[in-house]
Order: sequence, then structure tokens, then C-alpha cells
Amino acid sequence: MFWYKHLTNSHDDPDISDAMDKFGDFGYCGFFILLDLYGQEFNHINNDGFLRISKTFLQRKLRKRWTKVELLLNFFSKEISEPRFLWSNNGNFIMLKVPKFIEVASNWTGRKIRKDLQSSSVAPTAKEVDIEVDIEKEKKRKEKKRKEKKELNTSCSNDNNDKNVKKETNKRKFGEHIFLTEQEYSKLIKEFTKPIADNWIERANLYAEKIGVQKFNSQYKSHYATIITWDIMKKEKDGVSTILKEPHEPEPEEERPGIICRIEADGRKTFIHPKKVQGESDR
Repeated sequence: MFWYKHLTNSHDDPDISDAMDKFGDFGYCGFFILLDLYGQEFNHINNDGFLRISKTFLQRKLRKRWTKVELLLNFFSKEISEPRFLWSNNGNFIMLKVPKFIEVASNWTGRKIRKDLQSSSVAPTAKEVDIEVDIEKEKKRKEKKRKEKKELNTSCSNDNNDKNVKKETNKRKFGEHIFLTEQEYSKLIKEFTKPIADNWIERANLYAEKIGVQKFNSQYKSHYATIITWDIMKKEKDGVSTILKEPHEPEPEEERPGIICRIEADGRKTFIHPKKVQGESDR
């Protein structure tokens, strides 16, 4: 056993106070050193709860001669109303037992002792039942604390995702999950026209919902670059050339002989070869 319960007001215990009056500091230190030794070797006690200890070892641990150690053992076993220790002399060894050790034992050790008591059909005392209740309360408290910590970590993770997406302070939200700067949004409108740009943004929002926002943001760091890439991939799939050309000013109509300019419904200009127009009229 690695630990046992030690109350902060143990020095006010009537029996320990009497021992301090009689033995000085040794009354307090000796009592708890004996508890330490019993707990340290708890797995080696016999079926009756007694631990076999060498007198030489005990004198070395307590820093006292045997006569002084014997007086302390007799005090805690015979001179108080309820014995704290039970012991017997066995030549160069003593047999030591702490009757109520279960009350200060660690939780794991306490459960083991209670399990052994149940298997031997011995009814637990009221104090043992109280200890079991305390253990269950502690178990529930730790479980509640673990759940609260997990919820806090999840909340912090979601906040970090939004912060990572909005590293640039001038980015604003489009839909539920897409973040673009005003400049990026203007570029999309210029590249695709506003209806098509808004359509791409809506599709990106839906895809983020589908695969999960955290996964989407980890895969696609720049939402602007993602939309541009998707558009290029779509054009390549549809067989439309995506080779980027050097920007240039369009030739005036009068400098493009034989080319007819047609104004579309959305205001765009389409330049058509006369042969194509002829073919449409023949049909």
C-alpha cells in the first residue's frame, strides 16, 4: 500500500495527545511510524491480520531502544480505552495488528478488505458502510469532473477552429463555415460573376457540413484558393481549357474584321464568326 488517510487534526486525538504527554514527540512519531510499517507490509499480513516484524528492524525505524518501543506498544494496546494496536512478543520478533486499519486504508485497499469480508460472510460494520459510501461519492465526483473537462476541451477545440479560419482580422463569414476577405470575394465575383461565386460558396458550405467543419478547415486552409481550385477541376472535367493567359486589352470591334459582337441577356459580349451565324440561320 502506497498511502493511507491521515487527518490534519490527528494531533488532537485524545489517545495520541495522552501518548505525547507521556512519551513526548515519540508518542506522535512512534504511532504513525508503526502505521507506516503496517501499511507498507500490508500485503504480507497473515489471515488474522498480524504482521511479523523484527525487533531489531523496529528499533532502527523508531530510533529507540526496545524497552522504550515496548512501553509505547503497551500504551496503545493496554492503557487506552480502545486498543489501537494488538501485539505479542515472539522472541526476536513481534506480531503486530492494527484492528481499525480499514478506516485509514487507501480506497483500493479498503475495497479489497471489504471484498474479503463479504467472501467470508462477515457483515460489514457501520463504519465500513460509511467508507464505501464515501468511495462511491468520490468516484462520482471524479467522473463528473472528467466529463466537464472533456466538454471544456471540445469547446476550446471548436473556438480554436474558428480562430484558425479567421487569422486575418478582415475576413468575414459567408454562410455558416466559409471565410473570405472582401478582396477575395470581389475577385470571385470578377472571375465568375456574383451568382456563380455565391453558388460556389454555398457548395463549399454544404461540403463542410458533410465532412465536418474541423476536417474541412484542416484540409482546406484557404477557402478562396479552394473555390478557385474546384472551378479549375470542374472545367478540366468538362473539357474546357484552363490555361491561364497573359492579361490583355480586348481588340476593338472595328479592328476585328469579320467578327460579329452579340450582347447576351446578362450583359456579356460574345464574339461570333460569321460562318457560325450563317449556320444557325440555315437551320
